[in-house]
Amino acid sequence: MKRFLIKLKNEEGFGGHQELLIVIAIVGIIGAIAIPQLVKHWDRIPWLILLACVAGICIFYAAIAGFKKIRKSSRVGIRIWSMKTGETLLKMGGRVTVKHLAFSSDGEKLFSFDNNYMFRTWEMKTGQELSSQEIQGPHDSSTALSTDLRYMAFGTTEGVIHLMEMATQKINFNWRGHKGKVEHLLFSPDNKLLASAGEDEIVQVWTLENWSKLLTFKGHITGGISQLAFSPNSQLIAYGGWADEKIGIWQIPSEENLKWIKTDSGMYSFVFSQDGKSMAIAGWGGIIGLWDVDTGREYLRLEGHAPFGKVSALTFSPDNTLLAAGSSDKTVRLWRIDEGKQLIKLRGNWENISSLIFSPDGQLLVVGSIVEV
Repeated sequence: MKRFLIKLKNEEGFGGHQELLIVIAIVGIIGAIAIPQLVKHWDRIPWLILLACVAGICIFYAAIAGFKKIRKSSRVGIRIWSMKTGETLLKMGGRVTVKHLAFSSDGEKLFSFDNNYMFRTWEMKTGQELSSQEIQGPHDSSTALSTDLRYMAFGTTEGVIHLMEMATQKINFNWRGHKGKVEHLLFSPDNKLLASAGEDEIVQVWTLENWSKLLTFKGHITGGISQLAFSPNSQLIAYGGWADEKIGIWQIPSEENLKWIKTDSGMYSFVFSQDGKSMAIAGWGGIIGLWDVDTGREYLRLEGHAPFGKVSALTFSPDNTLLAAGSSDKTVRLWRIDEGKQLIKLRGNWENISSLIFSPDGQLLVVGSIVEV
């Protein structure tokens, strides 16, 4: 991938309505100057001027309310950025929370699944929606989508895991795997395994070949397990929680914990690098660390996100040279791994990031966001 140091020119913090913002600022300045004078010389002001001032204040507050409404309405679930120019190419999806994203193998189509349980297919060249399908699954559940788009898994509050075939929307299998809520589900990259984590702090790995349980182990994570991650070769599974300072790694199908990576804070998100040799771990304070999987040591620290922000999504580029991170500070930042240098900051109008994915050729970055309706 070509190196780039392009800053985003048309950042979207105000949804593209800069003119309205300027008008509001001018009205506010005039009001700040005029109102003290009106109070000082109250007895000299004709009642028509006073009425005009009251009307101006009403217009001012109406403009603020209108601006907030426009800003909220400008939020969309999916944004696509070019890695060559750093510019927004497409916005689509409407005001939805995107739960899963996937590309076709040729990169010409994008698939999304949102909080309305709609599975949509998009044409990448135009951003046009090609098809949509409502998924008939339990709506009180965690979900996972296999990378080959063959299966979707649902984990319920009763601890049951449903495996549905996407083509027919038929539930192929039901597992009662946990006591209490299923917190997280994840398919392995080779689409042969499904991992689940519950509020009972148990992690289970299921094989899709014969619908059986392959592995069960206790997580030993303070505050519960909030995330799972498979290595690219599907031979390692990592698990951790936001309140604990360690990540456990198991080798599949071993019955023993392979190792622990001990951090200096709880973590919000983590992901394996494309070669499986490193992990990017986002902890408290907006800090991202790169850790060597074999030694369990941190070798690079990336800072830039706001300390109050929650880095909720991480992904490596296909060639393993870039790391993208999305935060609740309303930015997505990209770093070049070999230099530890931030290359670009992308700003959007969202509450938080739910998913990040590079196109197969690494030339596009797709951001799936959490949008409040």
